[in-house]
Amino acid sequence: MMTQLTKSGGKWAIEVSCGPHDKPLVKTFASREAAEKWRYDVASGKIAAPVLQPKRARTAKGKYKGDNKGTLDVNEAYAGGKAPVKAKPKAKSKKK
Repeated sequence: MMTQLTKSGGKWAIEVSCGPHDKPLVKTFASREAAEKWRYDVASGKIAAPVLQPKRARTAKGKYKGDNKGTLDVNEAYAGGKAPVKAKPKAKSKKK
């Protein structure tokens, strides 16, 4: 995870991204001290790191990679090795 501290207008912003081609998550702060404290707390594990959306891994030709079923702890089909959590289906309402 990469973080970059920037100043835009009168506010400080931290951009968090996993890779060069991922869309960064931007978190804004009123002061530089607050931004540095948040960055330090995330790095030290005091607060949870922001969750970025998993991105599908691609081959050199640009096609999607498949998962290797021999490795149970890593999903090669996604960059970073973790697949997104599937959403639970909504319960159907009963009609009267």
